[in-house]
Amino acid sequence: AMVGVADGGVVLWKDGVAELISEHDGIDHLELLDEHTVVYAAAGAVWKQPLLRATARRVAAADELVGIDGAAIVVWRGDALLAIDVASGRERTLPAPAGELIKVLGGVMIVRLDDGLALQPLAGGDAKIVLPGEWRTYLAPDGVRAWRKTGDRIEAAIVTATGAEPVP
Repeated sequence: AMVGVADGGVVLWKDGVAELISEHDGIDHLELLDEHTVVYAAAGAVWKQPLLRATARRVAAADELVGIDGAAIVVWRGDALLAIDVASGRERTLPAPAGELIKVLGGVMIVRLDDGLALQPLAGGDAKIVLPGEWRTYLAPDGVRAWRKTGDRIEAAIVTATGAEPVP
């Protein structure tokens, strides 16, 4: 089975059949919480959606889903970056990122700085450049895919919680 976003909703593809399983539309980003559940932001909140035919459960108010870190959903609410415990719903405020926050993964924030893509500890601390220069990015389940064109050459890399690796 595969899960993704199509037509603005959560779609489950299984045995060649696609089924819309979310009751919300306008979804542009989702994260796998575990093998049975996805998390997405819609209608001013973050939601847990079982991959079975079940109703999504509202977890908390949120403006944007940033990622999953262990048992916490990381979201923006206004100017606050929050980690919300999935089981209890408890919230804790996280330190501000050093630049544009792209994704949270494995205890780090992947951020865009003026001089490249960097990793910054989620608990706070300095950001460390892992891909110098200007890169275009898109989200992937295991990190952030990055690419750029230099002359006739296209470079690609994946940024994960441990650093950046070139993609051939």
